[in-house]
Amino acid sequence: MTPTMDRQAALSMLETQVLMVLARDDLHGYGIALEIQRRDPDGPKVYPTNLYRRLHDLADRGLILNAGTELDDKGRARKTFAITDVGREALSAQTQRLAGFVDELRAAEGSSE
Repeated sequence: MTPTMDRQAALSMLETQVLMVLARDDLHGYGIALEIQRRDPDGPKVYPTNLYRRLHDLADRGLILNAGTELDDKGRARKTFAITDVGREALSAQTQRLAGFVDELRAAEGSSE
């Protein structure tokens, strides 16, 4: 698969959530996980192994990049991530896909009445 095709592939829910969080602010992995859980406390737990795999994949696809390193309160270095313009485009395309899906759900609800 070429990088261009891979960039345009549909995003998983976790990838969508990561891009949504990074669209507001650059964050490190732990901060991304906390923000996802804050936004959807009843949603699936964000496991570090899965999150960091997704971050690596998103970076490989050019959707996010390493925005530097920050130190936590204990002096540990944390890699910070930022969304790219390509990532914003992918998030916009995903929003359109999901909006179409929601429209279909609403239509299905209406047809069952």
